[in-house]
Amino acid sequence: MAELDTGGGGGKHKGGKKPRGKKASTRIDMTAMVDLAFLLLTFFVLTTTISKPNVLPVVIPPKVDPNEKEEVEPPKVAESKILNMILGANDQIYAYVGILNPSEGKNPEVLTLSFAPDKLRELLRERQKAVKQQFNDEKELIVLIKPLSSARYGNVVDILDEMNISEVKKYTLAEINSFERSEIIKVKEPDNIIDGPEK
Repeated sequence: MAELDTGGGGGKHKGGKKPRGKKASTRIDMTAMVDLAFLLLTFFVLTTTISKPNVLPVVIPPKVDPNEKEEVEPPKVAESKILNMILGANDQIYAYVGILNPSEGKNPEVLTLSFAPDKLRELLRERQKAVKQQFNDEKELIVLIKPLSSARYGNVVDILDEMNISEVKKYTLAEINSFERSEIIKVKEPDNIIDGPEK
């Protein structure tokens, strides 16, 4: 609502001159606008999504149908392309290159490192350089992430984030095998006896 205040006045002035018209001052009643502002504020608060849930994209291979007669042989991959990362208790990572198989005389060196970004990133960069030198393409690096039951959920999220930061194109979640259980878990984490199915 707007009101016009014309002020006082009227009557004749000395000298017979016409009185000068006074400027009207406008006063706007803002009460209705305050109501409208609160109505709009309430509407936007109730209808706006404050934070959207974040989803980590993980590609999982299709399940093999046990009824199929023909078994599809998995593609052969050079062992030097494979980096295994076992996530253990107390934010520890046990990493090694290749396939751990003591029965074939293959027992690669197992590195123990923490989730410090510089250590983990440094290892990934080193492996990318080594794969690039050997196969002329750092994207050929394959990382197998194997979380134990003693690992924290946050560790899995952190290492998946690190894959994206380091631009590792091929990585997957996998289960530990019997050789890893006997050669790494019993040595590094003797208290972690039961840890899911073996492969």
